[in-house]
Amino acid sequence: MNGKPCRRRSYGKGYFIHKALDGYAECEITFKKIPYTVRLTQKEKDQIHTSCSCNAETHFPLCLHKTAVLLKLREVYGPNAFEMMKDWTAEKAQLLAEYGFSLDDDLKGKFDLSSIPIPGRWN
Repeated sequence: MNGKPCRRRSYGKGYFIHKALDGYAECEITFKKIPYTVRLTQKEKDQIHTSCSCNAETHFPLCLHKTAVLLKLREVYGPNAFEMMKDWTAEKAQLLAEYGFSLDDDLKGKFDLSSIPIPGRWN
């Protein structure tokens, strides 16, 4: 995510990710021509709080819309979706400071990070 929030991006027919940053995602899914807003917040490493505008009462903890959005987030960001949405600005600033740089510096040609594997992504 490079510390920048994802804003109103379409990821296929009927899916929009309005915001995805710091363990919070707000998405919209259109199902049978009706838009639903799904919000996901990572509370702990293995715990996600979910809400959906459908307010459906089901026998399961997730409605169809929440399930579809979770699967879409996994498709877009990989199996570690909420870790990929983290704002890494503070960590990047600290690492750059060790080399005498800041986030405001022009870093083109200074570092080659293309060969560093990203967890949850195929290289």
